Order: sequence, then C-alpha cells, then structure tokens
Amino acid sequence: IVVWVGFFILLPWGNQFPKIQWEDLHNNSIPNTTFGEIIITLWKSPREDHNEGPTGCPIEQAWCFYTPMIHLAQFLTSAVLIGIGYPSCNVMSYTLYSKILGPKPQGVYMGWLTASGSAARILGPVFISQLYTSWGPRWAFSLVCGIVVLTILLLVAVYKR
Repeated sequence: IVVWVGFFILLPWGNQFPKIQWEDLHNNSIPNTTFGEIIITLWKSPREDHNEGPTGCPIEQAWCFYTPMIHLAQFLTSAVLIGIGYPSCNVMSYTLYSKILGPKPQGVYMGWLTASGSAARILGPVFISQLYTSWGPRWAFSLVCGIVVLTILLLVAVYKR
C-alpha cells in the first residue's frame, strides 16, 4: 500500500503545465566584420556556459500541452515512500515464497524468482519509458498503480493460504 501511495502521488495534479522546448531560429550566415571587431565582441561578451542542454518538455511529445507538471515536492515524497515500500515488499515476497516452498531444497526455485525479478528490473524501465514518452506520466504511473493494486488484490485473495 505504501508503494501504491507513492506512485499515486506521482500522478500529475494541478493546472501548471511544463515548459516546452521550442526550437530557436539560428542565423547561420557569417557577418562582414573585421578581425578587430570580432576580438572586441568576444572580449566584451559575457561568459556563458554553452554545455547546458535544453530544458522543458520536448515539442514531439504532444501530451506536454495538456498534462500538468509534476512538482518537486510530489517527486521527493513519492521517492521516499517508494524507497521505503519497495525493499520491504521485496523481503516479504522472498520470505513468503520460501515459506510456501517448505522444507524441500529451494535453490532452483529461489533462483527462478530472482531471475524473474531481475528480468522485470531490466525490461520494466524500458517498457515504462516508452509508454511515458508516447502517452505521458498519467498513463505510465496509472499503469504502475494498477499493477500494484492487482498485486494487493491477489495477496488478499490468497491470504489464508
């Protein structure tokens, strides 16, 4: 439930939209100036860090125009909740799985559980990042909330066992 609350908080709320990365027009022509004028212009121009990348939502992502931005407080709160909830769930799932397997040798079965968890940690971010890029944070985080609710419901269904 703590993990679900963390992802629920990550859903975009409010009416403040993100900045959009509009493409700037650049003049690629070379002006007719003397060498002295170029040196003076370079000497007087303020030092700028040109290593900064563009900020804001890319123009190619249409969802940026109608999806509110996620605020820093939302992100930090959800990061703390997910950071607390995920390790607890992971430890409890391994413990429950070992109790379900019983006293027989568990090495192969625990290996399959670990392998499936590793595959999910590899493929999950790839899938969610594609979904996020195409459809935005509402769809991505709603899908994760749905998966967590489904997991909670399955745990409630098999609780007596």
